Amino acid sequence: RPIIHLAEDVRTVFVHGGVSPNVGMSHLSQGKISVEKLNKIWRENSHEGKLYDFLNGRGMELKDIMGHVVYELLTYRGNHPGYGKWESHGTFDEDEGDSDKVCEILHDMLSHMEGIDRIAVGHTPDDNIRIMCDGAFMALDSTLGRWIRGSGNEYCPGPEHFENRKGVDVPRTSRDGKYRCDEIKAVCEGQIVRLDSDGSVNVITM
Repeated sequence: RPIIHLAEDVRTVFVHGGVSPNVGMSHLSQGKISVEKLNKIWRENSHEGKLYDFLNGRGMELKDIMGHVVYELLTYRGNHPGYGKWESHGTFDEDEGDSDKVCEILHDMLSHMEGIDRIAVGHTPDDNIRIMCDGAFMALDSTLGRWIRGSGNEYCPGPEHFENRKGVDVPRTSRDGKYRCDEIKAVCEGQIVRLDSDGSVNVITM
């Protein structure tokens, strides 16, 4: 499957993590041509026998450099306001005081990416979709899955595995009782987004 997708009709590129200024201006400047080139190199190097060396970079051949590019597309968080120190310190600023600067950098980068006006990512789950930088950046992971919304990355069994205590089904707890699994809802919650050809962005709440 592709590592990056360009929806040409809505001028939006979809990646898992994000697009750094270096990757955007150096490796996505030609828009569709750049995207197809990245996906071709990914397909050629994504099987088990090559993947590790490809992502870690071996030698100085073009395909080795592109492994680092692909890895950034998967992991980069710098398009999000508040994530300026993530790469160096692994910390997140909830105040998002760098929003103007981050958006300025994003818009400048997009101006060098042919046919691309918007970046859409996953990777950073929240309860809702976040649309920032005048619509130029969208974080689409709204934890639609019932399990991840209920208990995040922690392992908690679903209702079919609840314990019956005195005739009442209750979520499981740790052995010492200090940790209790949150309830897993019966239906999905969260948001999805629809991008229309006229450029409008429509958020639909589940």
